[in-house]
Amino acid sequence: MNKYISISLFLVISASLFQLEVSAQWVLQTTPLSTNYDLYDVHAVDVNYAYAVGTYYNAPNFEGYAIRTNDGGANWYSLDIGTTPGLRAVYFVDSQNGYAVGSNGTIIKTIDGGLNWVNLVSGISNNLESVFFTSSTVGYACGEQVILKTVDSGNNWAIQSSSGITHSSIYFTSVDTGFISGFFPLPLSPPLNAYILKTTDAGSTWNIKYSNSNSWLFSVNFPSANVGYAGGFGLQIKTTDGGENWNTLSVPSGGRITSNYFIDENTGFVVGHDYGVTPTWGYIVKTTDGGASWTKLFLSTNVFLNDVHFLDVNKGYVVGDRNEVHKTTNGGLTSINNISSNPKFQIIPNPTSSHFTIEGLNKPYNLTIYNSLGQLLYTENNILETSKIVDVSKFKSGLIFIRIESDGEFINQKILKK
Repeated sequence: MNKYISISLFLVISASLFQLEVSAQWVLQTTPLSTNYDLYDVHAVDVNYAYAVGTYYNAPNFEGYAIRTNDGGANWYSLDIGTTPGLRAVYFVDSQNGYAVGSNGTIIKTIDGGLNWVNLVSGISNNLESVFFTSSTVGYACGEQVILKTVDSGNNWAIQSSSGITHSSIYFTSVDTGFISGFFPLPLSPPLNAYILKTTDAGSTWNIKYSNSNSWLFSVNFPSANVGYAGGFGLQIKTTDGGENWNTLSVPSGGRITSNYFIDENTGFVVGHDYGVTPTWGYIVKTTDGGASWTKLFLSTNVFLNDVHFLDVNKGYVVGDRNEVHKTTNGGLTSINNISSNPKFQIIPNPTSSHFTIEGLNKPYNLTIYNSLGQLLYTENNILETSKIVDVSKFKSGLIFIRIESDGEFINQKILKK
């Protein structure tokens, strides 16, 4: 269908079009723990199995915890990992064999899908931030001032590198070629410098391929051997030649990128924190053109989002603080479900070519506008005006969906942009 919908066509098809109902595109999962728990990493193994790890405060200590789904997110279960320091990252070789790393050199392992875990001897006390395996036996872990490697499924770990650098994320494109993102110096003191390291000999040597002052890098991801992306605080970069050279991309949304995940060279997702706006909430954005442009997706949250992982172009998970897990089965696009038949406000005029006014709400509310493809067009929080004028003159013609959130209640309406 032509994306520019005329009024006459709209009148003909509106009766059927408005009856379409699409289930929520980012669904907040029900997890077994309270909001005192923060999730930092998620790994989806297949359509059924996914694992997430994090930290909770058990005074006076921070302790680790893990959860699992074995039915595609319908149910999540706490895993008995014993008493461990806080966990920061998880990686599963398959649905049964996995590893998690965290504070004080913690590395734990399961061979039965997380039902039982054993502590591995890392030989260090450094905080670990990331873990990656290139085979069932060969794996890497990195963190504050250290890079570790195992060649025997975690039974023994050898230090590959030790320096005054925080290694925040590790990713391998082959058994020999890998990348690490991070920042230095340690202890933390400005100015901080973002960097990318590369190895082509399975970690025996690591060479700096990118450096940038006054920034951090938290995440690195390669959808192919040549194309890769990294993101951090006010910085997003891309390579198209296997990490030899990196170019700066625009930074989506509010500034801080905590995780990125690309399904292919062009399609990817970024989560982070909306720094510079009030309140500071997590966000997720999507690109389908290799980072040239980004679309902010609607995901209802008021917490920091820490990691994103996708199985394919449709199925993915996002995790964040306060034990939040969100799932999508359609690539994160959003459509209104259940248009409210008796809204508590008016939107006039409808149709409109330039602006509309929201009237009749006498308490603070949040406003979200997105198009029929689920792409977020506009958002504004804590609106106090009882008569709010919204400019839509730059929006493309077609259906526009309006969502009002007030006191935990959602009211959905639609208008036609001429």
